[in-house]
Amino acid sequence: MTRRSTARVDRFCAVLGMSVGLAAFAIAVLVAYSVVAREFFHASDVGIIDISTYLMAYITFVGAAYGIWTGAHVAVHIVTGYLRGRALAIVTSVANALLTLVAAVFAWVSAGFWLDAWRSGEEAWGTLSIPMWIPYSSMLVGTVLFLLLQLGRMLLGRTDTDPSHRDVE
Repeated sequence: MTRRSTARVDRFCAVLGMSVGLAAFAIAVLVAYSVVAREFFHASDVGIIDISTYLMAYITFVGAAYGIWTGAHVAVHIVTGYLRGRALAIVTSVANALLTLVAAVFAWVSAGFWLDAWRSGEEAWGTLSIPMWIPYSSMLVGTVLFLLLQLGRMLLGRTDTDPSHRDVE
């Protein structure tokens, strides 16, 4: 990846991060509305739980993609904290390869869920009977982005043991 394409990915991930933050804010607003509507006005809160659940899926899967690129995830250095040099490079390479493999499997499974929901016309059981491929889309998009961004990290040599690439503190 060139410096220009890396900058584009950084900007794209900044937009992803903002969208995840907005989704979290939307959940807070929806839940607050639900409480006020039920307690003070005895009004229905139809669909609030459904929408909040779908937004939570978006936050989880798309947020994971954002987190892997920016290093905004939890990293535990039980083993790598004691390693240096070649041993650290080997362990880091193996860990990155395993993470990429897991991401590929997860993206594959997510694609299967999405495709099955698309073909079957399965609908949600909640108050809002929307087609399930819609909420499954956030899982599919998030896992594919996670895989692509993880591959990009590997090509750039970014690792969890090298905090110099992190945009967040």
